[in-house]
Amino acid sequence: MKNFITDAVDTVSTATQSVTGIYDNHIREKAIEVTDEKLASIGKSVDDIDAQDYETMVSDASKDIQSDYNKKMAQTALTLFGLDILFGV
Repeated sequence: MKNFITDAVDTVSTATQSVTGIYDNHIREKAIEVTDEKLASIGKSVDDIDAQDYETMVSDASKDIQSDYNKKMAQTALTLFGLDILFGV
């Protein structure tokens, strides 16, 4: 019985890490796209920017994207519970 529980916990842990990794990769890819678009809009390329500065820009874009996703998930949750009308979301 103990092995069954341990195996189940390990399976859930592995699945959680996999989903988290996929989510993090998705956000990073979107952040790179956004950063590259911003650079293109000002007439620069990735080669024109220092690697550390580029990484900082991608990190900032990742935070913005994740914040946007969190807001959308909160709105979805409120909608599911019918609370969006109460809070005017």
